[in-house]
Amino acid sequence: MTPALTRPIRWELIAQQYDQMIKYATAIRTRTASTEAILRRFTRNASHPTYAAMLEVGRGQKTIFVARYLRLRDLQLEIEGGLNVMESSNGANSVIAYGKGGESPRTGATSRRCSCCACGFCNRPWST
Repeated sequence: MTPALTRPIRWELIAQQYDQMIKYATAIRTRTASTEAILRRFTRNASHPTYAAMLEVGRGQKTIFVARYLRLRDLQLEIEGGLNVMESSNGANSVIAYGKGGESPRTGATSRRCSCCACGFCNRPWST
């Protein structure tokens, strides 16, 4: 088993790049720059300091989430419940769409509509 954190979060990098991160976030929020354009800029230079700082913020967010998850039983139950819903939905899909790889064996539009309706029907709670 590997440790959850392999190294400390580099808070000094976040502090140095804070203004730039706010600039990019504001540009996305105000739609003066698209997320795709900003990501293209970062992926051209993978060692971009602002990108590295954003990754560090993400590490901090993940760490906070894991700490909350381990502390709060209600959060654990909520997440487990959501995962169970998805598993049962995937199980229903494999019964409804029984072809190769869970795909419908028919390709017609009517067949696809029927499958979608059946999936929606299976995901609704039953009333008594």
